[in-house]
Amino acid sequence: MKTNIFKSRRFKHGSLATVITVGFIIGIILVNVVAILLLDRFPLTIDLTTDNRFALTEESIDYVKALDTDVTITVCAEEVMLDASPDTKQALEIIKNYAKYSSKISIDFVDLTKDPNFAKKFPGETFSTGDIFIESELRTKKIGINDLFSQQQTQSGGTLLSSKAEQVLTSALMYATDKNPTTVTLLTGLDNVDVATYTDLLESNNYTIVEQNILTDDLNPDSSFIILPQPSTDLSANDVKKLEAYLDNDGKFDRSLVFIASPTIPVGPVLGNFLEQWGMEIGVDTVMETDQRNAIETYFNVINQVGDEEFGKLLKSQEAPIMTSYAKPINILFEASENRTTTVLTKTAETAVLFPEPTAQPEGGLDQVEEEPFDPSKAEQSSYNTMVMGTKLKYDGTTPQKSNVVVISASEMLNMQWMANPTIANADVMLSMTSLISPVKETVKILPVQFSQEQITITASQVLMNAVVFIGILPLILLIIGIVVWVRRRHL
Repeated sequence: MKTNIFKSRRFKHGSLATVITVGFIIGIILVNVVAILLLDRFPLTIDLTTDNRFALTEESIDYVKALDTDVTITVCAEEVMLDASPDTKQALEIIKNYAKYSSKISIDFVDLTKDPNFAKKFPGETFSTGDIFIESELRTKKIGINDLFSQQQTQSGGTLLSSKAEQVLTSALMYATDKNPTTVTLLTGLDNVDVATYTDLLESNNYTIVEQNILTDDLNPDSSFIILPQPSTDLSANDVKKLEAYLDNDGKFDRSLVFIASPTIPVGPVLGNFLEQWGMEIGVDTVMETDQRNAIETYFNVINQVGDEEFGKLLKSQEAPIMTSYAKPINILFEASENRTTTVLTKTAETAVLFPEPTAQPEGGLDQVEEEPFDPSKAEQSSYNTMVMGTKLKYDGTTPQKSNVVVISASEMLNMQWMANPTIANADVMLSMTSLISPVKETVKILPVQFSQEQITITASQVLMNAVVFIGILPLILLIIGIVVWVRRRHL
């Protein structure tokens, strides 16, 4: 009797298996297509790095979600080129993440050699591979690819690379969409100490920096605050009048000044008298530590702590150390006097001492006086203030109006070694202090991310668990399934 192959059990089961296999393959293809579309538009990726270097911070996410202006981010390079390097890949992922959180943001990649039309939009502009343009209907911001990174030299002679990609890009987005950008004035003209790391940090967080010569210019009354790096010579009485007029702001107050002292130049009597009116005096000796646990590398690199609870709440990095180097103590002349108060923002531990400045050479010559070497163990230990804010307050009805003068005891607090290192809180402290004195500014505080070799850490217990699952349990399950399928197929 001839058997109809199409009605046999073997054919039926074989056909069903074929249909299931084909359906499974089609399903896998559809899932992959949908996943690719979703990943291109929504933030469904998982960042497994310990510092979340490929992800946006909540501050940036909240900002872009609230955007009400269309923005185009144009990268002058092919995407595959940025994806080829580990460093630029991190920047690429940050760039792509912005569009995943806001439909107002679109991203284009343009190869200028293949599409020269983009360059025609910006006549007179010079272009380099990797340039990034942030465009809105209000204004355009250009960023160089190298602006997304910073390098710092270590004590051992090595180089640490940090990413400022999110910091710079979020700032550029804010600049391109901000209807009322905030201006900060940097005072120059008297061979002032270098504070470029601070002004760079401000620019990376959407502050516009303008320079004014204190000797020749009238101070811009519309600046949110002014920065006075310590000059190599004393201020004049006229210079101080300009500062006082700015802080008074025609009786409306709401202005601030940040003074950054030098570790090597003493404060002159005119400038010193101005600071005393705000309740502060800068000492002449240098702060050093006696406890190595409160210092890094040398006893003059002193670990600080927060001096005011409300100020501490502004910091993102609550556990990271605050560093000062070769700082002068800031003496508080009063905590409150009439309408003025002083607030300690940062200070050293109680184990600090003052290293005395060398005394002036006597008339008889150095051979006439023998000074004993300084012994830190015999010096008086105390906590010394390193950042203090003086405040002048008045009320317009029930509305408080105040002006502030913040004194930072040493420009070395702004050293690149501290400011560019995300494990040190100095950049966080400076931005928090800035937001404290310019409360009308809605800040988005973004800090750099330092690259390191170690990205994912696995404990010994995790290694053992993975071995048990992937070497023991999973193969055993597959073996059992295989045996069951084999036995069942034998009886078809």
